[in-house]
Amino acid sequence: MVLKKTYNLNIVLLTLLIATNSFATDIIKGDQELVNASFSFPIQAHVASLFGRNFYVGAHPNQTGMGNANNFALSALSRNTTEFTPLAPEKVKINGEKDQPTE
Repeated sequence: MVLKKTYNLNIVLLTLLIATNSFATDIIKGDQELVNASFSFPIQAHVASLFGRNFYVGAHPNQTGMGNANNFALSALSRNTTEFTPLAPEKVKINGEKDQPTE
């Protein structure tokens, strides 16, 4: 009798699970200037690290207006965060000189 009730409960729960649609989404923040998108440029290369701790995204190499990619041309998303971290600064230190453009 108890087994039959458990079986019936499992069938009901399975039916509810199959019949219910869940489309929960959030926009992950990247380029700070945008509200309804992550980046202001198309992306292409993407890879998840071992054990899924980080997710890396790269800008599409053949896009026009590569200046739009700015700091986020190569970005990382860490587990349990809601914002991409830029990995390609616009200006870097080259040969001891600060704030050198990367172009």
